[in-house]
This record gives sequence, structure tokens and C-alpha cells, in this order.
Amino acid sequence: MIIFRTNASSSIGIGHLARCRRLAISLKTDGYTVKFILDYVNDYLSHFLQDFSCYGIYSAEESFSGEKEDATRFLQYCENKEVNAVIVDDYRFSIIWEKAITKLECPVIVIDDQDKNRHQCNLLIDSSWEGDKTLRRYQGKVADNTTCLLGPRYLLIDEVFGNNTKLYRSTSQEDKKIRLLLSLGGGGDLSFLISLIKQIINNSLDGVSYQLATVIGPYASNKEQLLEFSNQYAEVEIITGQDGLFEEMSKTDLYIGASGGTLFESLALRIPALTFSISENQQNEYSNFEDLGHYFHLNELVENNFSDFTKLIWAMVSQYDRVYKLYQQSA
Repeated sequence: MIIFRTNASSSIGIGHLARCRRLAISLKTDGYTVKFILDYVNDYLSHFLQDFSCYGIYSAEESFSGEKEDATRFLQYCENKEVNAVIVDDYRFSIIWEKAITKLECPVIVIDDQDKNRHQCNLLIDSSWEGDKTLRRYQGKVADNTTCLLGPRYLLIDEVFGNNTKLYRSTSQEDKKIRLLLSLGGGGDLSFLISLIKQIINNSLDGVSYQLATVIGPYASNKEQLLEFSNQYAEVEIITGQDGLFEEMSKTDLYIGASGGTLFESLALRIPALTFSISENQQNEYSNFEDLGHYFHLNELVENNFSDFTKLIWAMVSQYDRVYKLYQQSA
């Protein structure tokens, strides 16, 4: 049995859980029994992980209080079970948690993209790209005999994105409606998107037909506020309850949003993107984004800059053929 220890919440979204599920699907296909241990199991998570057994380590009245306590609860669950490997994907855990579970005497695999914590593990996977610094990530933070898989070739992405190529869609046709996909990932404050959408509409180009497809993540806040707002504008389309965004991305001309997993899905389909960071681990040097084939990013975006930001959006739309060609080059 292979056990995943990960989590999803309003503060971190579903990125960790989503990439673990991708790996779990592959492991299950290879014949392994896979189980997930989360903080809590609710209806959404039960559906998202419907192909796997799930266990909530805390009751409704409890919450995470530290690595040692969490490891104790984890070991209690694993008692009298044959555990072949533990895969942990959670920023809260470090060498403290990993040392505690060595009692299981099985390989420990860590998925991380922060390069902050020290780890005691057999295998570490980090798909982040920092140019020449990439292979030096985790120096001094893991043992010499730890195998490290570093760089974008180890990105855990849905297989469907690797098997498809985005069809060319020019905006030079007069009757063409351009589709902009907006997303903050699995969480985020949707009032931020409401303010941004207002500016996009107010600064729209004359004669350009467009659609603003807006993703409501399962752990996003102010959902009702966005739904009420969207009823006022025919241009705004709400996307909710989706298990993956491949179909939506395939219809998209320009992705606008957080530089998390959705960015890599758009790059896999060679869809132009304009991104911004909503968490520290999404920030990077601009040259590193360019190495990945991504050319329009801000490490910070605040509402005071929305007017200029939306002018950039419409500049990209007005020069879409040029922007599109940029994203067809092999990174």
C-alpha cells in the first residue's frame, strides 16, 4: 500500500491534492493500492478522490497543531498495515515529520517546490525552474544519498495535456469572439476577480467581441458575490464544478490568472498567458519564466494597478497573432 499525506483548503487551494491524484492514478494503474490521508474529508474531497480510500486525520473540533502530533496520528493510522511507501506533499512538513515516521521502515517520497525545509527522505521531487540554480536547490537540506528529481521534466500534469496541441485560432477574423480564461486556481478571493473583470470590461476595445470565462475554485471565497456580479454581464461565463480544465483550456485564446498549475496547462497547449503570483512559491525571476516559454508575468498585482493591467490585456488581444506565435516556439 502507498499512502499519500497531503491536504487541500481555502488557504492553499487544491494544487497539492491535484498533483498527488495524478500520480496516484498512475500508481493504481500499475497495480498499487493507494490511500490518501488528509486533515479532513468532506463531500467535495470524497468526490474528487472517489477512486481512492481517504481518511481524515482530525475531527471537526480539531486542527493541525504541529508536525510531531500529526506524525503520531499518521503512525496510529498505519499501525498493523503494510505500508510500501509514503508520499508527502505538504508545506507544513519537514525533517521533523519525516524523522518521526521512519518507524514504518519504508521509503519516503517528498514533493516540494519551495526549497525552504530540510527533508529526510529517499526521493525528493521538485519541478520548479530557477535556471542554473535548479540543480542546486536543496543543497544542504537533504542527505547525500537522497535522490532529487529537479526541474520541469518532473512536473505532475494531467496526461491529456501532453497528448494534445492547441489548434491555431487567429483574431483577425471580424466575427471572431476571443475567449479569455480567468482563474485564481482552487482557492483565492473572488472579489479580486470581480474588480479585475470590471476593469477589463470598462477598458474593452471597440469592435472586439469577447467572452470572460471565469473559474470558481472549490475553496474560493466570495463565490456568491461573483455569481451575482456575473448575472449583470452577458460577457461573463462562470465555470464551476469542473474536474480539470482541459476542455475549457482547449477553447481558450488567452489565460489570465495565477501562475500555478493552470499556467503549465496553458503552456502545454501553447496558449498565450498573462499571469501574476498569488503566493510566494509562484514568484520567480522573469528570465526563468522565459526559459519555460512564458513572457507575460507579474510577481505582484494589486488593485491599484488593475487599470494598467487591463490595458496590457487588450494590447495583447489587439496584437494576438504576434503574441500567439511567441507561444508556439519550443521552450
